[in-house]
Amino acid sequence: MNDDFSKLKVSTDNGSNADSVTTELVANVDAQVTGTVARQSESIRPITSDDYSSCKPYIRDLMLLSYAVDNTLINYASMRLLLSMLSSSKLSLDHEFARANQPVGTVVPSFSEELSAAVVGDTPLMFERRSSESEQDGDTKRLLLTHNEFTYITEKSCWFSIAMEVLWQYLSSMPMIRLETVDIIQNMHNLTYQTLVCEDIICASLNCGDEKIAYESRQKFILLFSLMKNDRSALDLKQREFERPLFFMLDSLANKMDPFNCIARDWLAQVYKFKTTSRVLEPILRILLHPDTARTPIIFTKINISSIHHSQMHLYSQVYDSQRILYALNTLWNVLTTDPHQGLIRMANSSVSGCHELHLLYARHTNALAGGNFHDEVTVNSRAAQAPSFLELTIITCLNFLSSHYMMLPSVKLSQADIHGNQK
Repeated sequence: MNDDFSKLKVSTDNGSNADSVTTELVANVDAQVTGTVARQSESIRPITSDDYSSCKPYIRDLMLLSYAVDNTLINYASMRLLLSMLSSSKLSLDHEFARANQPVGTVVPSFSEELSAAVVGDTPLMFERRSSESEQDGDTKRLLLTHNEFTYITEKSCWFSIAMEVLWQYLSSMPMIRLETVDIIQNMHNLTYQTLVCEDIICASLNCGDEKIAYESRQKFILLFSLMKNDRSALDLKQREFERPLFFMLDSLANKMDPFNCIARDWLAQVYKFKTTSRVLEPILRILLHPDTARTPIIFTKINISSIHHSQMHLYSQVYDSQRILYALNTLWNVLTTDPHQGLIRMANSSVSGCHELHLLYARHTNALAGGNFHDEVTVNSRAAQAPSFLELTIITCLNFLSSHYMMLPSVKLSQADIHGNQK
């Protein structure tokens, strides 16, 4: 953690435990931290002070307690409580939006039903009972976070960035709380699905000019990767991967002279050992199956003197990012050639059935290649017998790139870079 960030911390007794944290500390937290924060940084305040001052005092206290007090127990308890409130608030806001925009005749589950389905945890303090004669659902509850407070914390403050920096530091320095640290990091990453704020902190450390720090950061990422929950089969509880840091690791496989090649190879071996290959391959294949690479089949007949040859070809429906595709193909090649034996075995024995988004992309491409529209509604069967293995999907995807070409039509604007990229 850098010096400027360290100045935001307020010293307390490091030997204290939860029992020694008195109510007086909580009651007077503003007096303890406001002066320090005001002098050193406007860390959690927006451009205008109205948004910050409009937050309830205990909301502001939770934000400050999560990083500005040098006590891990207080930091983590504050983060968990605030993240739980944010998660529940988002669920409520999404539910209200769905109810307001539902088609006539559509039945939208009640908020309490969605809350139970989402398993957000035992957070009775997050809600207040709301009684209304017009409300059909007697279990509907009102969140303590207002819409303005939710927007301020998630969009107008730097709280997520500061909290993530605290967590990233604690991941290696506090071995006894690693599982809890990873759990909070995962929850925070899931909640900030529209931004890369959590990945920014990790990537900055991975890309540090100090080789020692960069190496230690890779060790921390491997620890984070190994301890993260790998439950991505439930659509409403999808766990978000740290994909940019993952590609940082994979990039080091390209060159044996890379200072981080050995640790990247060891990590990949660990991935194969614990059968988490899909978590590495899925981000690569999602790039290769991007909707921009959708194709349509065309049968060309070539007449020769002696015979008639038929060859199947595919035409791209639009221009795709060839540089991004080439990067994904090179990354896939590096993964496969690092340990071909183990890699092919794991790919052959791993099905895409548990990766819903990838399975859906594959189904859409298959439908397009059969003459349908890529964006037609398709359904995927979650049963492994109905889904290809990662090896099958990789082979099919690569063959499709080999047999695909651009349509040379006036309506398709192609640059020489696009044509050259596709040829490569």
